[in-house]
Amino acid sequence: MSLTLGILNEVLVKEGVKKVVATQVLPAAGNFLINKRWFSTKKKTFSTQPQVTITKPSNFERLPVTGSAPLQQFARPRTVNVLLNGKRVALQEGRLYPALVAAGIELPAICWHPDILNSGGRCRVCAVKINGKVATSCTNFVRELMEIETDTADLRELRDTAMAVDPKYRTESGLATAVGELDKVRTSITSSKDGTVHPRTPYVIRQPELCNHCNLCVEMCKSVQGVGAIGEIREIGDESSLSATEVKAFHGAPLPTTECVNCGQCINVCPTGALREASCVDEVNEVMKDPSVPKVFQFAPSVRVALAEEFGKAPGEMSLTKQMVAATRMMGDNIYVFDTNFTADLTIIEEGNELLERLRRVLTGKKMLGPDHMETALPMITSCSPGWVTYCEKNYADLIPNVSSCKSPQQMAGSLIKHFWSKRHGYEPANVISISVMPCVAKKQEASREEFIDANGVREVDYVLTTREFAELMKLNGVDPTKTDPSIPLGDSHWGLTLGDFDDPFGQASGAGLIFGATGGVMEAALRTAYEVVTGRPVPFARLDIQPVRGMDGVKVASVPLRDVLPEWGFLEGVDVKVAVAHGLTNARKLCDEIQLAKEKNEPPPYHFVEVMCCPGGCLGGGGQPKPTSTEIKMKRASLIYAEDHGLPLRKSHENASVRRLYDEFLVQPLAHHSHELLHTHYKAKDTEPRTFAFSHNDQVQDVLHLLVQNGYPRDTRALLTNMFSDIVDKYGYVSDSAIVAIADHVGASPVNIESILSHYHFFPRSPNTPKTSIYLCESHHCRQHGMSEIKQHLKDRGIPYHMTSWLGWSVDGGPAALIKHVGDSRVHHMLNITKNDPRLDDLEHFVNPLPEPNFNVLTMRRYSERAPSVLDDIVLSEEDEQIAKMGLCPVSQKAFAMDPDELIDHLDCASLRGCGGAGFPTHLKWRSVRDASAENKCVVVNADEGLPSTFKDYYLTRDASCRMRMLVGVATACHVVGAKQAYVYLRYEYKNLKSLIEADWEMYRTKMNPLAKNIPLTVVLGGGPYICGEETALFESLEGNLPQARTKRHQFPTDSGLFGWPTLVSNVETFAWIPSIIYHGGVWFHDLAVLPELGGAKLISISGDVAKPTLAAIPMGVTLRSVLEETAGIPIDEIAACEVGGLTEELTYPQDFDQPLTLAFKAGHLSAGGSIVVFSKKNFDEKRIFRTKAKFYDVESCQLCSPCREGAKVFRYGVDSIMDENTTLSADTIETYQHLFHSMEVLSNCGHGKACGKTARTILEKKNKVQDPENFCK
Repeated sequence: MSLTLGILNEVLVKEGVKKVVATQVLPAAGNFLINKRWFSTKKKTFSTQPQVTITKPSNFERLPVTGSAPLQQFARPRTVNVLLNGKRVALQEGRLYPALVAAGIELPAICWHPDILNSGGRCRVCAVKINGKVATSCTNFVRELMEIETDTADLRELRDTAMAVDPKYRTESGLATAVGELDKVRTSITSSKDGTVHPRTPYVIRQPELCNHCNLCVEMCKSVQGVGAIGEIREIGDESSLSATEVKAFHGAPLPTTECVNCGQCINVCPTGALREASCVDEVNEVMKDPSVPKVFQFAPSVRVALAEEFGKAPGEMSLTKQMVAATRMMGDNIYVFDTNFTADLTIIEEGNELLERLRRVLTGKKMLGPDHMETALPMITSCSPGWVTYCEKNYADLIPNVSSCKSPQQMAGSLIKHFWSKRHGYEPANVISISVMPCVAKKQEASREEFIDANGVREVDYVLTTREFAELMKLNGVDPTKTDPSIPLGDSHWGLTLGDFDDPFGQASGAGLIFGATGGVMEAALRTAYEVVTGRPVPFARLDIQPVRGMDGVKVASVPLRDVLPEWGFLEGVDVKVAVAHGLTNARKLCDEIQLAKEKNEPPPYHFVEVMCCPGGCLGGGGQPKPTSTEIKMKRASLIYAEDHGLPLRKSHENASVRRLYDEFLVQPLAHHSHELLHTHYKAKDTEPRTFAFSHNDQVQDVLHLLVQNGYPRDTRALLTNMFSDIVDKYGYVSDSAIVAIADHVGASPVNIESILSHYHFFPRSPNTPKTSIYLCESHHCRQHGMSEIKQHLKDRGIPYHMTSWLGWSVDGGPAALIKHVGDSRVHHMLNITKNDPRLDDLEHFVNPLPEPNFNVLTMRRYSERAPSVLDDIVLSEEDEQIAKMGLCPVSQKAFAMDPDELIDHLDCASLRGCGGAGFPTHLKWRSVRDASAENKCVVVNADEGLPSTFKDYYLTRDASCRMRMLVGVATACHVVGAKQAYVYLRYEYKNLKSLIEADWEMYRTKMNPLAKNIPLTVVLGGGPYICGEETALFESLEGNLPQARTKRHQFPTDSGLFGWPTLVSNVETFAWIPSIIYHGGVWFHDLAVLPELGGAKLISISGDVAKPTLAAIPMGVTLRSVLEETAGIPIDEIAACEVGGLTEELTYPQDFDQPLTLAFKAGHLSAGGSIVVFSKKNFDEKRIFRTKAKFYDVESCQLCSPCREGAKVFRYGVDSIMDENTTLSADTIETYQHLFHSMEVLSNCGHGKACGKTARTILEKKNKVQDPENFCK
């Protein structure tokens, strides 16, 4: 008995093995290897072995392929029991969205794609309820006993609103056409997107107003294809303009000059039509109307198996080979239809002989066929895929000699049509219109190459239609191929052909030519012929199906042993011809690097023959195929190709009588003169914009590379990217294109990827016009209240450029405040108490103030403060212990490291210490979760990026030497307890002068004061200004060198998968700074500081605004806002109009609520003790200005990832004045539309920023317009 897939699956289920290496019938029962384990079908036992292969029955062996899992497509998916809409059902394991769709649930999804790992979470339209809470189904995973709702009234409302802000649905949604202010908002937002078509290449066009920022095109280009030609470039809004993000190439260059290969995969995944191929449908349609012009069509093999999808048929349902031919003839007269499969057979003959000739010349030094100057480099790589050829020209110029000189089947057909067929029929080549129908956008570019245009300007192929375009052409002419009758005779003039028959002489083709459409098809076709030519025997596979080169593995590798060869091929006796197949350029790169490395080492080539297809799945997944396209759909199309191959009378290219006749009558023999002239070409290296730029600015690029090496940045890692940006700004004042190219080369990324990341930061200028001294003005409430508008006007009047920032962490030292940055100076400087005609503004270049002493009251851990409330006395160490603390808190460290980790965590539990950044998560739960995680790598991260305006506690804690050391002791203790091997401090850019102090203190602490921590490295990484980096997952992304955006997989806790995917303990500075005191005094001591016993603990609060003097106060949890104001504000309570408690993202608190307690419990009737209190006096209270500041903050600081926040923040910023204006009456439709939009932001936004914006906007809308919520949909 042989081991079939069924038996193998049985073994897999019982042994729990998911990944194997095999796709065909396996040997007879006995022992075999799967992923380093020996299995037996009889004993079901295994043992570890150092190999990863499965022996096959033939002598045709497949070499091991790392990371390959071809049997996943056959394995039965594991199911999970859930409660779906009140019914118990079994859903497929994995992501929830595809599982729901597979279960028959209809859900919209715009930004999710099954083949793109990082897709989803942006549009939010696939929202469902999971265990009663609204969540996106595309970013959550199916879990046992999960309760899921998909069709409630509020969910439908949320989805409708989410789709209304998406460009694809704006004309279809009732919300999008609502009258009133929202229409004006959208008009304003899209005013720069005028609906015009902007060419990006002659082959790909874009309409920016249709872009919904799903990022699928960027991820496809970067992650799947590995090209990285495009990125999301952000324009951060200023005082008058809204923030915007646009997909662009590096430096805004036209795509043809970049790394782009015109593969069209970005078009394939674009859900809105913002990207599409440059259509030539209208031109072809005009040509079709002229009966005097001979029109010659050719059809690629994969078109016929996908075309029906454009006419409502399911993928894999039907092939339209004859129907598409008949439909073509029905659209006009004087039309001829050829099969590109014919020239695919011709390609095999030419390419096969080229391979054998290369082998002959390499092994014997003798020539038999072809010109003397023919390339002989091995391995020979196929040239059928124009996207791959362009990729090679742009990235692997030294491998061009390895690329076959054969033209692609399209160009071979075009050449024969113009130079053989036309002459036989008495036509001038220029008068014959050659039209190809291809699955590929890159074919458009290939047809326009100068190599394929003669001296008279005559192209071999005049027009290239994608499969989608051809369907559009048929619809334009009222033809439906699925309903045509291809059996109608054409009459005597066509030699007995029917309407659906291809024309001779290029109509007969073999199944080998047909399978060109699938990945591995070229290799399989070539092996069918080459093996038989050399040995006189068919390839040793049932039905000629060479399974090892089939399937959707990214790279497939095999070895063909040549034994008992024919006498004329004796030089190949005993040779094992090694072959490889790659589809998708990420996989192609792996093979190219392997080949290139062998060349550099002067080693034998790892392969003899390599097939590369640019598009994942090969031509079946080409950039011009029907949408959607996925791996599953491509497999269904492939099944049609292989089924049709089995049904053809010819299965091998060399058996095609029409091809043999062509050689007999015209070409003579493969690689002969006519063949070389018409069927072969040569390629050459091409520059890309980044490389061209780097070459023309070589000195600058080399200078930056030298700086990166000199400063110790390791190659091929982006983990310190923001520090690189900072160092470059220190030296040059801005990050130039040269610097971007240098960084990209150093870290192994594409330049546009680096440019995209850079564009999301505030303190790293891009403009070469950046002055030698830059000034950044603080736009917080505090600085606005103290005259910032006058400072801005002063700078404008003098023509001094400036940047606005939402917050400078030390601006409370004396507002208005500014950050000054000099070129050539690694420090930042603090300008405080700026006045209208301040002379310092006229001499910025000489201003220096790197580390001013704090100029605010401190009622916190230090006993020296005379104004410290008595309730806080016990927080401060005794004077004796204060001296010990200044020595590095060695007693505390020794006590902590000697303590049982579980006992220490119990102290944190007893203390009721919560995260002091604002989220209030119990600290002991974080510590225990990371400690219990069974991972080799763990880390501790300090969030010192306090981007929430009016919060300045981190500045004090890291500025003060004693507090800074306490924080570091807390970090060391955390590393010891949870088992972390690495610590990071993510430090706000304005505090960069503290970076060296933190590093020096850590080095002193771990080398001299606590040797137990000596093996724990700590890295300080600078932020770049975005508020979102205070959100822990956005902070992780920034640390990893990615876009600083909040992660969409909200179900993953950092304690499970945080920085670099490691279990991560992340807390802010204050949380770590409390640890030594809790260790020293015990958990009960800290807990008992609270006014309300059930809460426990204390919290640092920054108090600023209309106060006598800004104050940093350690308040006990549960103390009322009134008590804090009485103690710290310095003005009578009855003069206070309102307070902003918890930060700029919180609502205003008015005097009637001043008696509510400040806590981190997030209970009704409690106020958030998040980080700050801003006081607004009645004298200066301007509610419109306050909310205008909030609205701008929400827009400018949106990370632009999810649609509700990105679009909703713009709407709020634009409409805030009319919403706040009591003299403006909004229509009922407009109010309702605003309500729905803002509510959707609250519920659907990816992170707290958008949720807070929605809540703020809806609250003032309902308050100022005196509207109710009768349907209670916002509750």
